[in-house]
Amino acid sequence: MNQTNFQYTPYYKNTIWEDGCLMTNYVIGYRFYDYTDMASNDADLQELFVELAWPNLIGNGFTPRYAYYHMWNSEGSGMVRKFSGPIHDLGLDYAWTFEQAPELPMKLSWDIVYNDGTGSVVNDTTGAYIVGPVDHDWSHMVWGLSTSIQALGGKITPGIWYQNSMEDTVNTEDELWGGISYSISF
Repeated sequence: MNQTNFQYTPYYKNTIWEDGCLMTNYVIGYRFYDYTDMASNDADLQELFVELAWPNLIGNGFTPRYAYYHMWNSEGSGMVRKFSGPIHDLGLDYAWTFEQAPELPMKLSWDIVYNDGTGSVVNDTTGAYIVGPVDHDWSHMVWGLSTSIQALGGKITPGIWYQNSMEDTVNTEDELWGGISYSISF
């Protein structure tokens, strides 16, 4: 299902327990998903989230992560009106740099996701979009490769990701996609 969307994400991030193996990086935020190919009441979503990472727990460039997301529709009507619920994401990052290009840090990521009932929008064989009930199950794995570049007064992060779908009530297809983000800190 090819859909164009923009994601707007204000967030706060910080670190606690900086001096030990339990050093925890955390991000608390809100995200708005703006699907431009569909009517707002039929597709746009909102999300609150908490993301945790422990960069000193394993070491050698490996960082285990956990994230909790709670999604819901952006408007009270339309086909995503029952699209709500929690999602749990367990992940592991591996970060490295090339000696020839230390300003270009690389990150390989792996995530496995447990969908605890958040609905899905699928494109059926007729081309119509349908929201269906979702099984409470491990729904997909995502593999990614990204880098970050300091430019234009902020950080530009291009990446490529591949998703293995494991639960057909969430997504019937494996997917490959790329993206680019720009962030500024203040």
